[in-house]
Amino acid sequence: MAPSTKDLKEETDLLQHSKGSSPDYLLEQDLVKKRKSKSPSINYVKKAKHQEDNEDGSEDIAKQYKKFSGASKFNLNSEEVFCVCRRPDYGGELMVLCDGCEEWFHFKCMKLNKQYSKLVARFYCKFCEWKSIGYTQWKRKCRLDWCWEPARADSKSKYCCEEHGIIFLKTKLLDCDKTIGDIKSEEIKSTLVFIDGDLEKLDKLGSSFPELPEVIEFKSNKESGQFPEYIKKDLSEKNERVEKINQKLSLCQIKSRYLLRLKERIKIINDKLSQVQGEDASETTNKKSKKSKAKKIDLCYYDKQLSQTLELNDSSKYLPLIDSQDIYQDFKQEIDDIIAYYEQNKDGDSFNGQLCIKDRRKCSKHNGWWNLVNDELFKHTTELSTKLESLENEKSLILKEYSIQVYEGKNK
Repeated sequence: MAPSTKDLKEETDLLQHSKGSSPDYLLEQDLVKKRKSKSPSINYVKKAKHQEDNEDGSEDIAKQYKKFSGASKFNLNSEEVFCVCRRPDYGGELMVLCDGCEEWFHFKCMKLNKQYSKLVARFYCKFCEWKSIGYTQWKRKCRLDWCWEPARADSKSKYCCEEHGIIFLKTKLLDCDKTIGDIKSEEIKSTLVFIDGDLEKLDKLGSSFPELPEVIEFKSNKESGQFPEYIKKDLSEKNERVEKINQKLSLCQIKSRYLLRLKERIKIINDKLSQVQGEDASETTNKKSKKSKAKKIDLCYYDKQLSQTLELNDSSKYLPLIDSQDIYQDFKQEIDDIIAYYEQNKDGDSFNGQLCIKDRRKCSKHNGWWNLVNDELFKHTTELSTKLESLENEKSLILKEYSIQVYEGKNK
């Protein structure tokens, strides 16, 4: 993504000489006009000085490239030569390797300032740029005007080191006589005096919103007597809705506990039936023959009235089963009736036309009914919790906006 006008202008200013002169290879006005999107971490500088020469005449660069590519790699003294100047490396002149053609070039010949030697991320010579192989990319420099080290990329910092960050902030905050954005220099200085060099105090600064006494009182006892009428009305409306949702959530929790106890009750009935079946099997088995293992019974027990039961808003209907200390003893008559009915009607489909007594594995009609009912209840609970959270956030926003108006003197 190409850099924005604002970011590019800042980057162009950062790459200026300490005396204020602009780098030769940047065409500031063209870059500022053409780039309109956000700048990446490595800057793409597409307008180098030698590119201007290329644009003036593609025939000239084509001739230069033909001459460069056809030139010998060694001079008459059998010394390896480099760059467009075709001179050997005597070890004293700054050079850079092209990431496109992997040829070495002198900074001077490429019209690059030596100050930017550590800021090169990827370099492409004028021939590679002419062939659109790539364009030179630059690292972000340290934010200090006089420092030409690259900023630390690992920590996404704007400075080459922590010391330079401190120097920059001290310069901006302590030595400024003007405002920075909407903040006045006096406010900045008073803040620095307040924290008194305590980093933990600085970290906590602004982490929580300063609440008014009436807001604190409202949160503790829900009394809104000190608020203006329009605030009271909004808060009262939100509180009523919160109360209704809390009641529904409480009922959902009771229903969830009811389902768990219902599962325990079903297990007790199955165990009792399995025990009865085992006793009957042992009486009819020949004493001399090997005792056969009693078949475990696992019936469906879907209650057709369950959906109606769970729609009840009276929690007292669920409490007998929830509060039961011994489910079999508390519901003995009902459980014994189910067992007796099953003994007489093993091929039947339901007990009293309501309770399904088919084998759970063979009952396709009610397959996984307990999990389905429990999932639906969980989904409803989640929706209510989301609504409750949204209402609480709305209440907090009302209180915060009121506090801001008081702080700004608009609600006195």
